[in-house]
Amino acid sequence: MVIRENLLHAHQHFREGWVRGNLFKSPGPTQFDASGDIGPLHDRPLTLLAEYLGLDELQHIIQPVVDIPRPLGVKSEPPVLRGIRLPANMSMLEQQRLQYVPEMPSYLRAELSVVEEDICPQWCTSPEGLARSFPETYGKVSAVRLVPSGEGKVPASPLLGPQQLLRKRRIGIVFASNQAPGYNSVAAGVFDYLSKQTPAADLVGFAGGYEGLINGYTLPIDADTVNRHRNLGGQDMLVYASEHGCLAFKDHLEAVVATIKSERLDGLVVVGNAQAQVDAAFIAEACAAERLDTAVISVPVSVDCDFPFVQQSIGYDTVCRTLTSYIG
Repeated sequence: MVIRENLLHAHQHFREGWVRGNLFKSPGPTQFDASGDIGPLHDRPLTLLAEYLGLDELQHIIQPVVDIPRPLGVKSEPPVLRGIRLPANMSMLEQQRLQYVPEMPSYLRAELSVVEEDICPQWCTSPEGLARSFPETYGKVSAVRLVPSGEGKVPASPLLGPQQLLRKRRIGIVFASNQAPGYNSVAAGVFDYLSKQTPAADLVGFAGGYEGLINGYTLPIDADTVNRHRNLGGQDMLVYASEHGCLAFKDHLEAVVATIKSERLDGLVVVGNAQAQVDAAFIAEACAAERLDTAVISVPVSVDCDFPFVQQSIGYDTVCRTLTSYIG
């Protein structure tokens, strides 16, 4: 691998600033528009620019439009910091993605009710062992269907449709596994939905994966935060962590339950891979054992799409399309 000398010098020039704060600018591979043009210079990959630009020109392209703000301190000891994205410093492609509005199926835009299905899907070799592991939740209704209001046998829960609530809800969300496309989009979708409730529910993020959930490292998720991350990759909305931790021991679950109690959560959204779905089941079991009313919901996000009973995980389609675009 050859590193162009002027690219190395440009990195050395900006390195001190990048240590203090993150510069979120990821144009990615060369982006072609409809005319076949590769777009303005600042949206071309830096490795390509280093082929024909001098050091001064390269530094001018890399230079942020706005000074990089200092990260937001979530926890002082140990230090937990969240970088702050500024749209002015983003590439043109990223700025366009911020404005994209995913299309919601009309079926899901209506007020919904829940119909319990008389099935209990299982994928295990020992149902008896499963029952011993989950004494509080095993055998409960595990499959529901959403239908337009009026057709359901069970009234919609407060989080299933825009309706009057007796009190303000408080929901937590945690990114519980490795990087994949879609994490920020899941958080944005949850936020948008909760914002439409009356009164609007609060969404609280846990920084750094399970470490944040275990230790109570919380971040409020507001409209400004969501709007700086819409449709963009990464996990930095909730502080990217190379190691998300795990719920391997009983004391981990006990700490999670303690966090749920202290944060007065009505619900917890666990976003991640297949292992994260198992973790969500254990969290739900622990909450049931403590007689908590907290609803635990898991969202399958993975590039592997290896979930039983799930047709396609979030992130899988993006990865497939991206890789095939490289091949084709």
